[in-house]
Amino acid sequence: MSLAVAFVALLAGVVVWGLLARRLTAKPWERPVSPQEVEGGATFGVPPAKIGLWAFLAVVTSLFGLFISAYWMRMEHAHGGDDWNSIAVPRQLWANTVLLILSSAAMQWARSSANHARADV
Repeated sequence: MSLAVAFVALLAGVVVWGLLARRLTAKPWERPVSPQEVEGGATFGVPPAKIGLWAFLAVVTSLFGLFISAYWMRMEHAHGGDDWNSIAVPRQLWANTVLLILSSAAMQWARSSANHARADV
């Protein structure tokens, strides 16, 4: 697999993430307001907190992509040299994974019970 495929996959992930974010932030119950209905004909501005959040998410996504590409390049370089040693996956990793899955299931079960007002279960 080449590095170009990894970048295309990352780009596709960012596009899907953007489309989902747009869909999740849509408010179909609100009717669109024309600029004439707003005082002075001005349009609504985007709150600074929202701009900051999107900038932060863009930076985090970029860093994640850079870490993936650096790891990918390191692994590609390692096939030609002897300086990369693979480590064995420790048993604790599997135990932590099972605990994480079980705790997520328990949290979802508790949330579902709370939504149905069955706190005694």
